[in-house]
Amino acid sequence: MSEVSNSKIEKPKTYTLPIGQAYIRGRISSFRKQRVQDRGLLFFSILRIPAVDEYSFPGTVELTSSSMLGQIGVDWEGFVEITGMGNNFETKPDPHTGEVTQVRSARNWLRVVE
Repeated sequence: MSEVSNSKIEKPKTYTLPIGQAYIRGRISSFRKQRVQDRGLLFFSILRIPAVDEYSFPGTVELTSSSMLGQIGVDWEGFVEITGMGNNFETKPDPHTGEVTQVRSARNWLRVVE
C-alpha cells in the first residue's frame, strides 16, 4: 500500500488588476527610440517571454514606454496596459471571381504602466 502525503497543496496566488492591464515578465531582445507626434520620444522594447513548457516556443511582444526599460539581455517585469485599435480592411479583388473580402482584425499594443 502506498502512503498518502499530508502536505498541503499550495494554491496559486491570485491578483486583481484593473481591466485592460496585465503583469508581464521577459528578457529584452532589442529596443528602438522613436519620436511620435503629440507623445514625444518613446521607447519600443522587444521582450521575449518564457515558454510555458520545454516544448513550446517563447512568446515575443513589443512594449511601449516613455523611458528605456533596460539594455539588451536584461530581464524586465512589470505592469502593462493592453490597448489597440481596429485593423479592418478589404482584400484586393480575386483575379478569378472578382470577390472582395472584408477582413476584421485588430492591432494590439502593450504600454508600460509608469
